[in-house]
Amino acid sequence: MKTIFENKFKIWSISVVGIAILGILLILYDRFFNSQMALNIGVIFFSLAGIMVGVEAILRRRIVLRSPYHKRLSETYVGITAIAQGLLIILTGCLLIGLLVINYLNAGQNLFQHFVRHPGIPFLVFSFICFLTALSIGIGSLEEKQGSKFTIILNLLTNRILGSTILVLIGIIFLGLGLLEIINPTYFDSIGGGFLEVLFPGKTG
Repeated sequence: MKTIFENKFKIWSISVVGIAILGILLILYDRFFNSQMALNIGVIFFSLAGIMVGVEAILRRRIVLRSPYHKRLSETYVGITAIAQGLLIILTGCLLIGLLVINYLNAGQNLFQHFVRHPGIPFLVFSFICFLTALSIGIGSLEEKQGSKFTIILNLLTNRILGSTILVLIGIIFLGLGLLEIINPTYFDSIGGGFLEVLFPGKTG
């Protein structure tokens, strides 16, 4: 992952890199000196750097990410896909920080019990992630729109349209389940919505 550097964003970009490096150093400190506090703070700093990258992507409508298929290639997202990628990065960073805070407060067990009984909010978050990912896949990066027409059309039909359609359908299902659980939890349980309590019988007491 990398940010797009321009002179007017130099301070912002340097801050992102500095915070990320500080986070990595703290994580490495834990590896050598076994400091749980350093690990937690390091992950928080690294997550904050990621959130800043996501914010930059939204503001600038452009982000360059390393390709998951090739280490030396990158994928450039612009416009609405850059916003979607930025939101995904911000959401990931916030979730990591939230998990660390919950763990520090020793409230993880209680929160897990609550979400097992009432999974509406996690379902909505998951559906939101599905929609954002579907949007990114469906529109694609600039690199995916380059090359021969045959390759572009083949990639559009086999990867982008198929993948985004599946994710949209999954997102709609979880969106519906999440809203139903929040609006009418009793009916949600009556149609089998309490399956998580069956899967984790010892976690909901």
